[in-house]
Amino acid sequence: MPDDNKYDFQFLYYLLKTLGLEELNEDSAVPGLNRDTAYKQQFSLPLLPEQKAIAAVLSSLDDKIDLLHRQNQTLEAMAETLFRQWFMVEAQEDWEKRTLDDVITVKGGTTPSTKEPEYWDGDIYWTSPRDLSTHSSVFLFDTERKITAKGLEKIGSGLMPVGTV
Repeated sequence: MPDDNKYDFQFLYYLLKTLGLEELNEDSAVPGLNRDTAYKQQFSLPLLPEQKAIAAVLSSLDDKIDLLHRQNQTLEAMAETLFRQWFMVEAQEDWEKRTLDDVITVKGGTTPSTKEPEYWDGDIYWTSPRDLSTHSSVFLFDTERKITAKGLEKIGSGLMPVGTV
């Protein structure tokens, strides 16, 4: 346990999150971090009052992010409820009934090699079946992974227009 007179525990938590320790994985069969490797990491440590101030700001931001995520989930649930009410429960008699296959086209493509780092961690949303199968809302605002322009060149389907999924 850290000395409370020198270190703010919450500050150390945020510091450890930013050190990129996952990148120091020893590449063994079981992912892990060698203790000696972790202990050798160097960083600048502000005085205790600054540590507390920094931790307070970061904690406040985390709380706000959590609140916004919960509000977003509530809004998505409300939108889905309205959609179901309008288009399933209150559908008019004269509305034409169609199958999903009549109104949508499913388009597949290739996935850029995940072994090529220059294809990944870009700013182009990459939607996979996993994104869709674990998604509970009718709206998809973000994707788990993003590709680069080089990655986009490797996709057979090309870039889909906004609003496609």
